Amino acid sequence: MKKKFRHEFEDCSQNGTLSFDIEPPDEVKIKMDVEQDGNFWLSANRAGWLYLAGICVELGLGEYEDGYHFHKDKNFKSSEEPPEFLFEVDNTK
Repeated sequence: MKKKFRHEFEDCSQNGTLSFDIEPPDEVKIKMDVEQDGNFWLSANRAGWLYLAGICVELGLGEYEDGYHFHKDKNFKSSEEPPEFLFEVDNTK
């Protein structure tokens, strides 16, 4: 069975923003964790994976400057307090 993912967006990278609210809707469930042994876990429901895919598409296709970033806590809510996860554009590598 073929399935198709389509994410059209207005490129807002010149404004330093994504085309949609960085706070996910209530139906989106995403969880990130780093275990004591250093393993990174990223889990999500279906809506969460599609939400993450949209973010990846916009960061990959947009014209974001190196260093553009946003912070999320372990439940993918905006945060600048530990523990936090940083999502950053780095085109130098």
